[in-house]
Amino acid sequence: MSLISIVLLLGGFHGFYLSYALYQCNDRKNNANLILSLLIFTLSVSLIEGLLDDNGYLRSFPHLVGITEPLIFLYAPLLYLYTRRLTSADYFRANIVHFFPAILLVLICLPFYFSSVEIKQDFLYSPNIQSDIGQFYDDLFEFWVTPFAYVIVGIYLACVLKRLLRHKKSIADQFSYSEKINLNWLFLITVSLVVLYLLWIFDEVKFIYIEACEEGIIKTGCDPLALLWDQPVRFAEVGMVLSIYLFSLLGLKQPGIFNRPVVENKIEALQTPEQELSNADEKIGSDLSKSPKIEILSEKYKNSAVDHEQANAIFEELQNYVASQQPFLDSALSLDQLSKATEIPRHYLSQAINQCAEQNFFDYINRFRVEEAKRLLQAELNTSVLDISLAAGFKSRSAFYNAFKKNTGITPNQFRKNIQNPSR
Repeated sequence: MSLISIVLLLGGFHGFYLSYALYQCNDRKNNANLILSLLIFTLSVSLIEGLLDDNGYLRSFPHLVGITEPLIFLYAPLLYLYTRRLTSADYFRANIVHFFPAILLVLICLPFYFSSVEIKQDFLYSPNIQSDIGQFYDDLFEFWVTPFAYVIVGIYLACVLKRLLRHKKSIADQFSYSEKINLNWLFLITVSLVVLYLLWIFDEVKFIYIEACEEGIIKTGCDPLALLWDQPVRFAEVGMVLSIYLFSLLGLKQPGIFNRPVVENKIEALQTPEQELSNADEKIGSDLSKSPKIEILSEKYKNSAVDHEQANAIFEELQNYVASQQPFLDSALSLDQLSKATEIPRHYLSQAINQCAEQNFFDYINRFRVEEAKRLLQAELNTSVLDISLAAGFKSRSAFYNAFKKNTGITPNQFRKNIQNPSR
C-alpha cells in the first residue's frame, strides 16, 4: 500500500470515528453536531472511495463506481448549514433546496448506477468508451457537473465566510467578551476549505494538462514539469484529510461543539435590526412601567427607534448603573443580562451605546474594565497583571492586553512601570 493510500485510510477512518462521536453528542434542540457529523461522514466516504480507486478495488466491485460523486454537492451546503446553526439562536429546518443539486445528480445518474458490470468496466478501463450510457456519464461530468460544482462550492464558501464575519460584528454588539464564541477556529477551517477548493481546481487542471500532453495537443512544458505533476499525489484528497484533522483539533478545543451550542439560545447572534426592534417592542410596555427613570420612551416611539434626546436619557441611566453596580466585573456579561438588570429593552440599550458612546457593547464595557484595571495596577503593585486582569472582568490575559493597549496606547506592564518610575 502506497503512502498516499495510508494517508487516505487513516483520514477516512478517523473521520468516521469523529462523525460517530459528534452524532453521539448531538443535542436535539441544537443540531449543530449532527450537521457537522454528516459533513465529516461525507468527506470520509469520499476518502475511502479514493482509496479503493487507487488500489484497484473498483475493478472487483464495479458497482461502487460513481456512487460518491453526488457528495461534491453536499460538502459546501453542510458547512453552510453548520455555520448558520452556530451563528443563529433561532431553530431552523434545513431547506431541501440546499440538497437539490445532489438529489438531481443522483436521479440523472440512475441509468449508469443500474447498468451492467461490463458497461462500468468499459467506462473505467477502456481507452474509448463503447457504451452510450458510459459515454453520457463521462460527458455529463466533464462538461456539466464539474464546472457547476466549482461554481456552487465557491458560492457557498463565500456565504460561509460572509456569515462568520457578520457573526464577529454581531457578538461585539451583544457580548463583553469574545472567547469561545467568536468562532475563530471555524473561520480557520473555512479558510482551509477554501485552500482545498483551490487544490481541487488545481488537481483537475493537472489532469487536463497531462491528458493534453499525452494526446499531443500540448508539446511544450510537458517534461519535466508534467512528469512531476503526474506523480500519484491526489492533492484534493490530501487536503480533505487535513481538513478532517483540523476539524478534530480545533473542534475538540471548542467545548461548545461537543457539549452545547457555541452561541447559546439566550443570544440572538444574527438578528436583524427589525427583529431586535420587534422583540423590544413586545417587552416595552412592561419594561417601561417598571423603570420610572426612562418614562420618556412614550407610546408614540413604540414602533420606531429612539431619538437623540431619548438615547441620551437611556445612556445616562446606563452610565449611572454601570458606575454604581459595576456589572463589568462579570467576565461573561452580555447585553441581555444588562437589559434585564436595568429593565431597559436591549435594542434601546444598544442604540444608546452606539449613538452616545460611539462604541459597540464590547468596547463600551471593556473601557470600564480598563479603568478598573488601571486603578488596581496603581493600588496593588504586588499583584500580578494576570490576577488584575481577572479581577477587572477580563476572561483572558490576551483580551486584557488588547483592550488595555487599545484604550491607553500602552501595555499594562508599561503602565505599571510608569507608575513606579514617574520621572521616565
